[in-house]
Amino acid sequence: ITHEEHQAGLSAIAAPIFDHPGAVIAALTVSGPTYRLEPDIIQQFITLVQTTAKNISAQLGYLPPD
Repeated sequence: ITHEEHQAGLSAIAAPIFDHPGAVIAALTVSGPTYRLEPDIIQQFITLVQTTAKNISAQLGYLPPD
């Protein structure tokens, strides 16, 4: 999560996407104006971004360690 750390007025939520050997090959990001990403909205996006990134990784053959 970034909250105006790189650019004033911009916030973002990101999660890594892994390939089958476990290397990070991409990231899934949602970004927008900070005034639209209020704390409750950010929490919803965290869940969605993490779940979607895990699903994409699984489709690429990634199996997280136990």
